Amino acid sequence: MGCERANLKVTPAELRFQVAEGWSFIPDYQQLAVDRDGPGIGAMFTISAAHAWVSFTPSAGTPPKSIRIGCRSIGFEAGVYESEVVVSSSVLIDNPRVPVVLTVTPKEEPPTEPEPPEEPEEVEPETPGPAPEPEVPEEPDIYVPVPPEPGWWLDVWGLILWVLRRLGVVR
Repeated sequence: MGCERANLKVTPAELRFQVAEGWSFIPDYQQLAVDRDGPGIGAMFTISAAHAWVSFTPSAGTPPKSIRIGCRSIGFEAGVYESEVVVSSSVLIDNPRVPVVLTVTPKEEPPTEPEPPEEPEEVEPETPGPAPEPEVPEEPDIYVPVPPEPGWWLDVWGLILWVLRRLGVVR
């Protein structure tokens, strides 16, 4: 009795991502479900991608398994980029391939309003007047530190505690 060959099904059939030009990571991940398709053993499979800008975790498993797929778009200009994720195993009849499409949209620049044309300045004829007073240099401003508001340290301490709680250092 030989080893039974297996089929896997993957859903969805295609993964699409969109990001604005200039972003390095796409904040949304998508799930790729890998499951058995009919009878057969639940063979170990591995995940690979045709391009390094496609990321995934975990990189291996046995069905049923959910794989988290993401994209890195650093340095990409506006356009459409295509790759694929491949689910492979030595006992599969065929290795399912899932197309990955990344659309990088142009960076939106805020519209600029044209500046109004400059109007020529009216020049008034000079009239003789009293002699100007000599300029007296002003004394430099002196920096006087302002004491913080009462209780400022409570705000700082609260922020530190919040960060430590988020990191799980303090309960």
